[in-house]
Amino acid sequence: MNSASTLIGTTINGGTGYCKNLLDSVNSFISIQASIQDANSTIQTNMDHNSSEYSDKIKSLRAKAYGGCAACVIFPPACIAC
Repeated sequence: MNSASTLIGTTINGGTGYCKNLLDSVNSFISIQASIQDANSTIQTNMDHNSSEYSDKIKSLRAKAYGGCAACVIFPPACIAC
């Protein structure tokens, strides 16, 4: 009877380990799926030329580019970057 209890305990523990691995895999999949959905949302926003986020990004990039080139007036070696 002791060996039967050991066999049942081993089977249950082995099953528990399998379930834990399966649960870890499912949680990883859910995390990856959420990351992909976030990336997809960002891509969709970047493709929508009428969105305010897109306009804000364009304004920011232009300000950085033109601001860097305007530095040529004050510091001529900066012209190499433009």
